[in-house]
Amino acid sequence: ESIEIVREVTEGGTVHYEGEIFEVGPYSMALDSEGVPIYNGAMGPLNRQLTAEFCDGWIPGLVSIDHLAQLHEEMIETAEKADREPPTVAPWVPTAVDEDPEHAMRRVQQLIAREMAMGYNEGMEQYGFRDEADLAFERFRAGDRTGAADAIPQEMVEILGVYGTPEDVRMQYERYFD
Repeated sequence: ESIEIVREVTEGGTVHYEGEIFEVGPYSMALDSEGVPIYNGAMGPLNRQLTAEFCDGWIPGLVSIDHLAQLHEEMIETAEKADREPPTVAPWVPTAVDEDPEHAMRRVQQLIAREMAMGYNEGMEQYGFRDEADLAFERFRAGDRTGAADAIPQEMVEILGVYGTPEDVRMQYERYFD
C-alpha cells in the first residue's frame, strides 16, 4: 500500500487512497513528477516479492555478493510472473576508501556495527555471524561504539562490505557490476 501511495503522490493531482492499512486524502498535490522511480530497501522474502511486483528498483543492504545474485534471480522470476520488468538493483554496500587498507576496514566495521544497532543483527545468522552481530548490537546500544566495531570480524566485513585503496575498491566493485 505504501508503494501505491508514493506512486499516487508522485503523479500529482488529487491523492485519495483507501486500503486495508492506510487511508490517505483526498488532498491535492502540487507535484508534477510523473514517472519518478520507486525503489524499496526490501530485506525479507515477502517484501522482496512485493518490490519485484510493484517497484522500479531494489536497494538491498548488508547482503553478501554471492547471496545478492541468488536474490536477484528470485526477483527477476517474480517480476516476470507479474508481467513487469525486473527492478533495478542498487545495493547499499558499506564502503571505505583509504590508502591505508586497515583504516578503511575499520571504517567499514564502524558502518556495519551501526547497522547492527538498528536491528540488522537478526539477519546475520544466515552468514554465520549472529553472535558477533548481537554483540555489536548490545555494545552500540550501550554507547560503546568502539566495542561495537571491535565485535565485527574481518570476515564479516569482507562478505558485506568493500574497503581498501582506490584500486582495491575499484576491483571489488567490479564483482557487483558483473
